[in-house]
Amino acid sequence: MQLLVLVFWFCLTITIIATAAATTNTNNIAKPGCQTKCGNVTISYPFGIGPNCSINPWFDITCNTSFSPPKPFYGSRELYNVTNSTFRMGNTVASRCYDQYGNITENIFAYTKMGNESPFTFSPLNKFTLISCSDLTIFSDPDQFTTGCLSLCSSPDDVIGDGSCSGGGCCQTSVVKGLKYYFTMTMSRTYGRDRSAIWKFNPCTYSFMGEPERFTFRGASDLIDPNFKTRVMATVPILMDWVR
Repeated sequence: MQLLVLVFWFCLTITIIATAAATTNTNNIAKPGCQTKCGNVTISYPFGIGPNCSINPWFDITCNTSFSPPKPFYGSRELYNVTNSTFRMGNTVASRCYDQYGNITENIFAYTKMGNESPFTFSPLNKFTLISCSDLTIFSDPDQFTTGCLSLCSSPDDVIGDGSCSGGGCCQTSVVKGLKYYFTMTMSRTYGRDRSAIWKFNPCTYSFMGEPERFTFRGASDLIDPNFKTRVMATVPILMDWVR
């Protein structure tokens, strides 16, 4: 009889633990009745898809079903994944391009703004990156900081092609903690200087924020790659920190 009682209590304890674990896991995935996935991405609470599925509107996610499979978006940026304290989203890249005579054919700045009341900040694990042999870039939040990066090279032979970003064609600088907004653009380092030889192998310069582990500098080939901007936007996410 005593053995039966022990077995009963053992089974009851296991059932309670399993039920609690199941409840915890459900709460960690999504609110009851709410969509848990968009395509291949799990959307866990406090984020949510649909009315009343997130903890507040800052955490609202849109599932765009025009893609196959569907893709989740935070605002206008694709959302790649969500963890307990971070999420990854799509990138934006500033660019400045020249023709063989030095005329500017493209001059696009880039920025991302989360809002002062937002629970999200740019992770300091990101880096600001410049790809160039003659221009410089600024990264700025006018209310908090301005920093810059300068990369120099006079020929493709000056560019290190081992994947590192060490100043020859590529340079990186740190992201300050707590940042909620940044603006970046590239600009000419000097005026009146003949850089026609550089424009032949480096017609465009680029600057962006993103996870450095997701970006590999391919050396001189990146300086002339017409698809460089598209590649970075598709493969180098911005890492965000969040708190409830």
